[in-house]
Amino acid sequence: MTPDPLGRGWRPPTLGDRRRAGLALFLGAALVLAPFWAGPVAGALAPQDTYRYEAVSIEPANDSLAIDGATRGLHTHGLHGVECFVEADDECRYAYALRNDSVVVPDQQFQEPSGYVHLDRFYDPRVTETAEGTRLRLEPVSAATVLANVSQDVDGVPPATARAVDAGAATTTERLTGEGFVFETDDGYVLLALVDRQQPSGAIPLPPLALVTFVAVLVGVGLLRVGWRDHDRWRASRGA
Repeated sequence: MTPDPLGRGWRPPTLGDRRRAGLALFLGAALVLAPFWAGPVAGALAPQDTYRYEAVSIEPANDSLAIDGATRGLHTHGLHGVECFVEADDECRYAYALRNDSVVVPDQQFQEPSGYVHLDRFYDPRVTETAEGTRLRLEPVSAATVLANVSQDVDGVPPATARAVDAGAATTTERLTGEGFVFETDDGYVLLALVDRQQPSGAIPLPPLALVTFVAVLVGVGLLRVGWRDHDRWRASRGA
């Protein structure tokens, strides 16, 4: 035990070169290996959001689409290939104005629509060049045509997305590429919809994992150097 001449209470024993070397080498090795264990530890301390997806049946129904079951996600991710599918979207105002007419748009203000429009039914925005300028109009189109044109095959999508479509549902900690997309399967068309998102409570806020890992490895390398130095000093003292 370390002497305590001033009577201030017990003090821990002073570590010799051998123990300091062992402790520094152990801690340094652990920190250098942080890329292998930091992720699971961070996940335990700060749980990530979880996302639940369902591949729900979707098919033409008169002039619209019938979606089987959960449609909550459509209000956040929409329907890929269809503009203004959620009719409360403020960006749809131009479409309402064009529903029964066409309009000439000045070139400097023109932005060509990127998909179909759904109002009381589906429309296909058509752009023509006239002597007056760019003319934009909405042409009615069937829901079956829209569904056939916006759908895609599950081949070529990321594996996690393909598994969710094949299984019919999936729960992940990352948002899937393909949410809001329509896929053509052997059983018909399905829509990959985000139906729920859970945000954990009471999680400990942590800095970015990449930063934590980088600092841990840097400190670990420094501790390894200190450990080897103390080890060499201990070996030298024994030789003396």
